[in-house]
Amino acid sequence: MNAFTEKRIMPLVNRLHNDIREDVDKDPYMKWPMDVFAGEPERIRTYVAERREYLTERLHQL
Repeated sequence: MNAFTEKRIMPLVNRLHNDIREDVDKDPYMKWPMDVFAGEPERIRTYVAERREYLTERLHQL
């Protein structure tokens, strides 16, 4: 139950996000402004936190 945590996931998310930033900025097919891309790690962090909370609640109901 420790694999899907912000502490485990976010370093990977941040590293990958930084690794592709330049290429995304140069992508002629990018449909959204770069500020949308810049906010993606926070969106993922929120998802991880909310999903973990949901799953924890459901596990306790079993």
